[in-house]
Amino acid sequence: RSVITVWGSTRHPTATFYLPVTRAWEFGVGALAAVLTVRLQWPRWIDTALLAALVACLFGLDAEAIWLPLYTGVPALLTAAWLLHTSGEQTGAASTHWLRSRWLCWIGERSYAWYLLHWPFMVFYRKYYLEDVSTLELLLVSLAALIAADAAHRWIERPARFGSWPSFRSNTRLLSLAAAATAGTVTVAFALGVNAFERQTAPQWQAARAFDRWVAEAFQCMRAAAPNSGQPGACRPSATASQTQPLLLWGDSHAYHLVSVLSTLAPQKSFALHTWSMGGCPPVLGYRGTLNGNENERRACTDFIGHAHDAIVSSQQMSPTIVVLAARWEPYQGELPISLPERAASSRRLAKVDIQTEQANFAGALLATTKDLVSRDIEVIIVAPIPEQRVFAPDCSARFGTAERCLTPRIDVEQYRKSTLTLLQSIRSQTPSVQIIDPIDTLCGSEWCDIGPENALWYVDDDHLSEHGAALLQPALAGAIANAQSRIAQRLSQRPNHTQ
Repeated sequence: RSVITVWGSTRHPTATFYLPVTRAWEFGVGALAAVLTVRLQWPRWIDTALLAALVACLFGLDAEAIWLPLYTGVPALLTAAWLLHTSGEQTGAASTHWLRSRWLCWIGERSYAWYLLHWPFMVFYRKYYLEDVSTLELLLVSLAALIAADAAHRWIERPARFGSWPSFRSNTRLLSLAAAATAGTVTVAFALGVNAFERQTAPQWQAARAFDRWVAEAFQCMRAAAPNSGQPGACRPSATASQTQPLLLWGDSHAYHLVSVLSTLAPQKSFALHTWSMGGCPPVLGYRGTLNGNENERRACTDFIGHAHDAIVSSQQMSPTIVVLAARWEPYQGELPISLPERAASSRRLAKVDIQTEQANFAGALLATTKDLVSRDIEVIIVAPIPEQRVFAPDCSARFGTAERCLTPRIDVEQYRKSTLTLLQSIRSQTPSVQIIDPIDTLCGSEWCDIGPENALWYVDDDHLSEHGAALLQPALAGAIANAQSRIAQRLSQRPNHTQ
């Protein structure tokens, strides 16, 4: 078992999954099973037990568990043990009778080609339709990949392995195949690259690339969801001497996408902006939710929340402070996302938790956080949920324009936000000084929630605002900040030792 694999799976899971150096041990187990000759008198029923154990692994291992890397070796070892038992002289194994059936052997011969082809087929199919497709559709796509795998097996794999092209010597044949593959790749690349410059300068293409740029810029400011990441907790844009009013923006990535508009407002409203944002981490004291991330990420979030709150309290002790709370509130309460690509993964995650308990805990924690800030005479502004879209807006716009297919019915958005708005109304009733900004009427019409014009989309994906979208909230934010500054000035003027 590779120590690197265990270490990397918790710190760099994507790289660990794809890099060959961290997967080489699996090939090693298969190679040992192929070359070893074992003369053990195992019971005849052991092969059935091994197959049952493999099936148990298929349904029993939790793909989201942080300890999974420690157990990924179990299926490989079970498979190797079964191969050792059923190969060679162990021909009497019970399971080999049905595993040697003609149709299973046919699939087995094409299984590697099928394995290679099924994933790109599914990915491209999903990418084309920009949504989470049904199980039936995935089965049909997988069958299409099997047909392609059969063709690859007949005309590529078998000729290459068994020399059924007698007109070529072995080395010549391999070189010819390599040359043909290279020529084909170059031809396809050239065909796809025709007029590439024109496409890349088109507004739709630029919008489709906005998300990548947004992520790169965001992580220059947002705290990474990893313990001891070394990143600073807050982004502090340079402030001029006239910007004396501290304004702290606190929340997850839905707080960060407001940085652009608040930075624009800073010189107009004379405040110094400080941003405390961490992806998947709501601005809620005592948050112990189980819906987002693994244990390490939740621990990092708890630590981040404490530092952000301490910074806000310290700021208030030095100067009257305004705090803007913003987050993607719904997932923390167990709401199933509108976003079609997210629904399948979210459904599996939500099935494992008590939604009512999560909602109650989150509601209580957010209310307590708001009361804590208000009790310290901190001006609080809460941004209600951003209307989310069913698909990635830039991708949909690049493919279909800003047609109806790229829009989301307002009734769906209202239903999705219902629990959050109820919670915010409750907070407002108990802490009347709190201001709530609801962007739905700004970003949605009476029937549809729009994604904006093709050359200035309002979203960088399905739920984060672009600079163009955030700019639409400027009047509401400016008004709320002005109200907060006016209240602060009024309180200061009422102090006995206040001087003009």
